[in-house]
Amino acid sequence: MSLSAPRARLFRLDYLRGPVGFLCWIRPSSAITFDPVVATKVKLDMVSKFPGASNGSFQIAGLQVIGDEVAALGNAALADLKVNGSSVPGFDPAKTSYTVTSPVASPMITGHAADNGTVAVQMPASLPGTAAITVTSEDGSKTQTYSVDIKTRHGRRRR
Repeated sequence: MSLSAPRARLFRLDYLRGPVGFLCWIRPSSAITFDPVVATKVKLDMVSKFPGASNGSFQIAGLQVIGDEVAALGNAALADLKVNGSSVPGFDPAKTSYTVTSPVASPMITGHAADNGTVAVQMPASLPGTAAITVTSEDGSKTQTYSVDIKTRHGRRRR
């Protein structure tokens, strides 16, 4: 990537994982070239050479970021399924039905979607009962529902 500007300005380039530590002044008609990096976002902050000044202007003649466009994924699978903070034994994203026994009266079920999908958990009205975990793909084109049949350790219904 390269940057150029018609007037001297302070440029700072940040990557998604935090500042790279690149901070410099560039002179009129100069260019800065960066080594290729892996990033999901690029942010360019420009600050006047004279902070607090109310006059002046700057112009970006051109800024080009070259890379592949990343398409949202259509995977509606879970990467992990947890009950009370522990992964469900034998979890397999291709298997959509599970039975667990919870030692607590109000178990907590969480799911982690694969490929940036979203997860919604619908707990049963009472226990024992079945929770529904619905995963929606990142691009919104697919959904998949997992079911977790929750048994209580003592088999009593919770109201």
